[in-house]
Amino acid sequence: LEGQSALLITFTSKGLKFFDEEKIYVDPRTFLPRLVERNLNIFGKKEKIVEHYNAREGTVRIVKTAKGKTTEQVIKRSVPLDNIYCFIFRYRISGKFTPGETFQIHLPTKDVQFQAQKPRRLQVGEKEVNAYYMQSESAQYRVWFDTGARKVPLRIDGAIGFGNTAMILRSYTASNSLTSP
Repeated sequence: LEGQSALLITFTSKGLKFFDEEKIYVDPRTFLPRLVERNLNIFGKKEKIVEHYNAREGTVRIVKTAKGKTTEQVIKRSVPLDNIYCFIFRYRISGKFTPGETFQIHLPTKDVQFQAQKPRRLQVGEKEVNAYYMQSESAQYRVWFDTGARKVPLRIDGAIGFGNTAMILRSYTASNSLTSP
């Protein structure tokens, strides 16, 4: 990406008259966002959103195209900016998954504090599995991780994308092994 190495994380959400695909380009050392490309189609209303991050400087430039019209917004904060998915992948590598462990992240429009909880059972398809669990302070976001070595996110609940959503893993493909940030 712009001559520098980047990891690519792709999340795709599909539903009845709903499509949201996010391509998230991530700094491989810090797991902070560099670029996010979103393609949305919600009840036939198509939007393309591109978020250009300078995470360390605390800025994101958001370019939105809908109905042939392009708008731009810049958000500047005094803290390094994060992305919820980048945080989840960073936590997979560096988190201890110890109940009580807390983390604060700085999203473009708000700060969110997470706390690891004790593992719990989670229904995944036809079976029930043990899963690591964490939630934000207000329970706005909740994340369940596989207890295996890769700690794959099994379910993500929260205000992600369009409204409050529950994303449940249906398939997972790893193109290479994750490295430490």
